[in-house]
Amino acid sequence: MSETSWQEVALNTFIDILSKNRVPMAQRLSKELCQKLKDSADEGENRQNALYMVADMLTKLYNPMHENGVVRNKVLMAVSLAKRFDLPKEDVDNLRVAVLLYDIGNLMISPGLLQKATPLTEEEKATIKNHPIIAAQKILKPISYVQDILPIIEQHHENWDGSGYPNKKSKEEIPLTSQIILIVDEYFALIEARPYRAKMSGRDAIEIIKSDAGKKWNTTLVNEFISLLEHDIV
Repeated sequence: MSETSWQEVALNTFIDILSKNRVPMAQRLSKELCQKLKDSADEGENRQNALYMVADMLTKLYNPMHENGVVRNKVLMAVSLAKRFDLPKEDVDNLRVAVLLYDIGNLMISPGLLQKATPLTEEEKATIKNHPIIAAQKILKPISYVQDILPIIEQHHENWDGSGYPNKKSKEEIPLTSQIILIVDEYFALIEARPYRAKMSGRDAIEIIKSDAGKKWNTTLVNEFISLLEHDIV
């Protein structure tokens, strides 16, 4: 990605996904989103806004409770966290694109299953846990210029202690960028309403994240994340 801006990579990836029907969605909406992206291709800030808008729209297809602007906030938070670890620019740019795409595999799962308010069966849990593989291998693998993004997406549910999925990786086996996505995703999931619970306050979400330090995440990552959020939580 060093020779191409992250925005250009993300824009071309979304256009590929939409124009080649790589995910199930209404043809009219697919064409509309594709056109918005093409119209914004040479417009700098408008291009970035179009990317966030499309990512929000796609998220709403499997999570109707998703709020506009959340994807942008996730990207900004993930990048701020990555910079605290002095990651190279190329890694940060890959992270930006991965945050836009990491949950796109959910579009291949029944919305009824993702919005289920009652406890999931083991089979249903296994289906949902497959979404990182679906995203990386079924939707994005055919797109040549996002190959560096695939490992980040595929491993964004691996836990520091090896209890995650899909491959039970642990500690330094997991890319830091994947761990950053996991902690940002968890925070926003907790402060967003779900069919089975009300949304939590930022402080309550942080307490849950702290309780999983050394389990889901490297303790250093948790400490940096909390430090990043401290001035925003009310």
